[in-house]
Amino acid sequence: MKIRIMLLVSAVIIVLCMISCTRDYADISEGASRTALTEYEGTEKKEPKTEAVASEPDTTRAETDPVPPDNDYYVNDYFGIERNDIIAWLKSHENDDYYLGTPYGDEKYEFNTNSCMRPNGRFRDNDPHMTCTGFVLDVLMQSSGGRAEEVHELAVNIMNQCEWNCWVNDLPYFINEMNAYYWGAFFERYEDGLIKTEKFGTISEMLSSHTLKKGDLIFFMPDRTEYGYDSNGDPYDEFGNIIDCHIGFYWGDDYSGEDLFWHSASDGLIGYPMNLTKGAFNQISRICPPSVYDYVLVIPLG
Repeated sequence: MKIRIMLLVSAVIIVLCMISCTRDYADISEGASRTALTEYEGTEKKEPKTEAVASEPDTTRAETDPVPPDNDYYVNDYFGIERNDIIAWLKSHENDDYYLGTPYGDEKYEFNTNSCMRPNGRFRDNDPHMTCTGFVLDVLMQSSGGRAEEVHELAVNIMNQCEWNCWVNDLPYFINEMNAYYWGAFFERYEDGLIKTEKFGTISEMLSSHTLKKGDLIFFMPDRTEYGYDSNGDPYDEFGNIIDCHIGFYWGDDYSGEDLFWHSASDGLIGYPMNLTKGAFNQISRICPPSVYDYVLVIPLG
């Protein structure tokens, strides 16, 4: 009987030790880079901030490739498209005017799918125009291997998810899938940060990290501080640029830190680095937002 009691006591002690040694691992899906868009409503007047012209970032290729991320769910996984197919489609039009040179925006100021996705390659004689989001979505649809309609529905779901979950408050501009504010909120908030992202305070910091690969998406969250309003009632930043977010593809070589961006850009921008745009059309240029930005979000392809 004594032996049985001793064995029972020993078993209890072992179980207690196992419990005491077990760690509770915190949920890190919403890390420091998962900031809600609702924190940037621009209601408080701030002193103007001037972004000094930074020295050229270090573009020396890293000795080794970056360590693979812990999170292995990427934006192209959400759309069901292979990274190589996206890169191949873009490269096939890198030296023609299928996208390049397509006028920016929407002449009729409708900003919907039909008006924002009209590249030269398909609408050369019928009012070609593209916005930044229209360009990105068109590339995803055209590189999807015949699944364009499904990819478009997934883009609409981006808007719906943001609306249903109230991920964006005081949304400026248009309530449809062409509004890149939805995309930025979705990338950061979907399934508690499921989609791989990385946040940087400046363009220079982003390039110096040597983590970007060709085709990765870059999203600019603007500083929403309002310094005035134009004739249409749109707020502008300290330089007079209409406050807006922006999205496009990184187009430097993998891990090189090259300052190259494929995007549809607006024109007449003032202040560094906004004035690095080449004009109001689709272009490969240095990386620049349309207005003063709060942070830049990298959404890599997997």
